Amino acid sequence: MIRIKKLDGLRGLFCLMVVLYHYDQKYLPSTFYNNFLIREFDLIVDFFFILSGFVISYKYNSIHTFNSFYTFIKKRFIRIYPLLLYTTFIFYIFELVARLFFQQYINTPITLMHLFKNTMDTLFMTNSTPILSSEWGINRPSWSISAEFISYFFFGIVSIIAAQKRKDMTILLIFLSCVILCIYFDSAGLRTNANMGFIRCIISFNVGYFIFKFSNTNFKINNWIKPFLIFVTIMLLYFNHYFFKLYSFGLYFEILILPIIFGLIIFTLLKKDGFFSQILESTLFQFLGKISFSIYLNHAIILLFLPKFIFAVTKIAKSNFNELAVWLTTIIIVIIYSTITQKYIEQKSSTFLKKYLL
Repeated sequence: MIRIKKLDGLRGLFCLMVVLYHYDQKYLPSTFYNNFLIREFDLIVDFFFILSGFVISYKYNSIHTFNSFYTFIKKRFIRIYPLLLYTTFIFYIFELVARLFFQQYINTPITLMHLFKNTMDTLFMTNSTPILSSEWGINRPSWSISAEFISYFFFGIVSIIAAQKRKDMTILLIFLSCVILCIYFDSAGLRTNANMGFIRCIISFNVGYFIFKFSNTNFKINNWIKPFLIFVTIMLLYFNHYFFKLYSFGLYFEILILPIIFGLIIFTLLKKDGFFSQILESTLFQFLGKISFSIYLNHAIILLFLPKFIFAVTKIAKSNFNELAVWLTTIIIVIIYSTITQKYIEQKSSTFLKKYLL
């Protein structure tokens, strides 16, 4: 299966955006942190879901039997679970030690039983559902891993039960049903990514499926389409930050309009090369794309610990220069640590598990 380098580079870029969004505002200059674009980077997760939907459809479009579905699920489990298990264990030990011995630095005290429950929620990949709780799990970004794995099941089951001619219509109906469910749960005050995040994922995942379908056509893209879509996206994020969120339209924008626009950007990227494509295919972004999964699951614990340790424990003076220096240092450490886990956790675990499960 041919790898699409532009998409690998895109993952690397998106991961850095997510790290920037999750960085604690107490340790960044306010003018930098409060930039509307940075505050909207939480929506980048939909880009990941769309990419996942495209790549899974591209690689596993031939699922038609239970055996092929079972093999598909095992492959996805091998790909994501070893690192999820490792990072959950590390997070649990960190939280346990912090709450037993460093209570003075804890902002949100919880009981050890609550901590254990959150850990189980993450390990069972249910922390995008209300099955065990309505919380994020122990490693907050991991809710999206739960949501993606549920989307894999939906995709595989639909591929088995729906003949190819009915598959597109079935996925479209699931897409529309999930949009309606999001609207309903939001109106009832029940929708968060911690308890209904899997529905948000299915919406964007299915957009990725249709991007895969349309990418096989001979549809022509003009040179101005890509920069136009990027400009429109930035403007819409601006209006979402300052206006849409104040009204009910913000919900429709985030669950319906934005995933479609994100999907169109990916579609134009697939159809048209250019300067941006060259950047994404560069050595730096290919490297970041390679370790992007490790960055995604590793960054929360480093962001939770390192800036607080430097400023709150060592008492280094807070200034714009020091805050930006610590921010840059933290990102570099996230990248170095993720390089190690990608090699020794992701790769070696994958090699080991493939021998016994495939």
